[in-house]
This record gives sequence, structure tokens and C-alpha cells, in this order.
Amino acid sequence: MNRSHRNILAENLLHYLSGRITNFEFMDRIEPIYPTNDKGVKAVENSFWYCYDDLRKHKNTGKDKLTDEAESHIKRFILFLKSDNEYEWKDPKFSNP
Repeated sequence: MNRSHRNILAENLLHYLSGRITNFEFMDRIEPIYPTNDKGVKAVENSFWYCYDDLRKHKNTGKDKLTDEAESHIKRFILFLKSDNEYEWKDPKFSNP
């Protein structure tokens, strides 16, 4: 578990959800956590990657706002990142959408 990496990711997920930063700012801000040895950080970031467009700049507002369900999932990710719990699930296998 890497507390520093988890804090960086959790803080920037909150900033993105609130519409304070763009997707590109989010990506720039989390770049220092890579490479990470924290499986939880890897899993959360990989899951969150599907929640924004990485080809054009936008915020979590207007037509680009996430659904309430997606935001609820991300808030759970943040709670996990704020905990000291180890990531206990299998390494996620993500297909290319």
C-alpha cells in the first residue's frame, strides 16, 4: 500500500468530480504516481479511465457530467483510497473498448 499515491489519486478524483479540474489536468496531476506498486491505485485509475475522454479537454460538467451512478462508484473508490486496506481482488483485466 502506498499512502502517498493513494492520497494523490483520491484528491484528484475529488477535484475532477467537483468540476474544478479538467480531464487533462487530472491526468497531469496523477502522472507522478507512476509507476506505482499499489494494486489498489492501479485498479482504481484503470477503472476511472473509462469515465472520461482522454482525447479532448473537458470537465465533469454539462454534457460531459458523469451519471449519478458513476459518481457514486467513484466516491466509493475515494473511500477505499483513503483507507489503509490492501487491494484484495484479482488484478483487473481490462479489454480495449
